[in-house]
Amino acid sequence: MREPGLRLEEVFKRVRSVVRQQTNGEQVPWEASSVEGDFFFNLKTAALTPTTSKVPRLEGREGSGKETRSLSGDVATELTFENRSQRTIVVYWIDYRGEEVFYRRLVPGQSYDQPTYVTHPWRIREEGSAVEIKTVVAGSLRNVIVDEADFRR
Repeated sequence: MREPGLRLEEVFKRVRSVVRQQTNGEQVPWEASSVEGDFFFNLKTAALTPTTSKVPRLEGREGSGKETRSLSGDVATELTFENRSQRTIVVYWIDYRGEEVFYRRLVPGQSYDQPTYVTHPWRIREEGSAVEIKTVVAGSLRNVIVDEADFRR
């Protein structure tokens, strides 16, 4: 976010406008919120929230060993996360500094669509244990499905 202090509603409007422009009107994000009070984005305090944590290096995964982090935010895309397991999972976006940012908790059978950008990594963890289930990079796939087999790896 380039401009701290924005109201939540203003951020939604700006994102909607950019996505609509970049997709030539093919995608128009909708929003639904249960936020009752005023919410403002403030980068200085966001770094201190308990929903961010240092992302461990992916040694032995995908052959890189490099720290995982989001790169450019130029090409919009969307991921669908689907929990087909019998366990609750938690979805995190990995930001530009390589830190996990909480996005959504999915109970068994639940799914949701997540607007994102190509090159942005997303990590799924088991709720409670924080065990990493998988890490995916937007643009390499469209659907992210978690089932019981993912927990046996």
